[in-house]
Amino acid sequence: MLVSRTFIKDIWTHSKNVACFSALVLLFSLLSSCQTTSYSLSETLVSRSAKTLRENASPAENIHRDETIILLGNSAAVFFVDLAENTPDQLSHDLSDILNRRLEQMMFFNSVQKTDDLDLLFKKNRSLNQSKDLYLDSLSRVSVSNKDISNRMGKYLKVANLVVLQIDRWPCQECKAPYQSRIKLRVIDAPSGLIIWTGINEIASDNAADITPPNVLALSEEILDSFQHRFKRKWHRIRYQNLSLLAKN
Repeated sequence: MLVSRTFIKDIWTHSKNVACFSALVLLFSLLSSCQTTSYSLSETLVSRSAKTLRENASPAENIHRDETIILLGNSAAVFFVDLAENTPDQLSHDLSDILNRRLEQMMFFNSVQKTDDLDLLFKKNRSLNQSKDLYLDSLSRVSVSNKDISNRMGKYLKVANLVVLQIDRWPCQECKAPYQSRIKLRVIDAPSGLIIWTGINEIASDNAADITPPNVLALSEEILDSFQHRFKRKWHRIRYQNLSLLAKN
């Protein structure tokens, strides 16, 4: 079968056009939407933990000081805050499920009290329930953690940490991109009210269709990945502690 050079040239030109078009679509998508991520760790709590460690640990343990600063307690209560307008009920449910599931998989805490269980507990204490709503509203809107309320919540729930996942989604006329969606995760030391860790993951887009439930769920998974990476205990530290226990026995 004979194939003309003109035919081959036409196919090659068409292929290049398709490839160029696909590349342009991808480039346009990247330019029209922008994802940013940021994290912060409580320097105050790190300093306190490091000081306590230096005072109580042996010189050999201080060699691993950076690995032994354990900022998390052994128990946590999980809260979900929705500041977005018209968030689908299924999305709120899915976000809560992801948070609960991932925390259980990480095994950072011996016990985790889930959002649904907390609702029942707070219904038994109307005064504290109102204080809890005030605390979460202040924390979510202006990043203020009230020490007195967080301490009361921790004692009532018998937990060391409060884990708060927050979603914001809003149109923004003054922003570079008119549509924004943000997932924020905070971990609080309940007795002191200090915010141990904050992670923010957000996407900005010119197209409202980019702010979809799958995209929002992906943002939450990414931020939980970062939380897990930050607080995952290093294998050599665990090995060192196990060897120390064996030596004492």
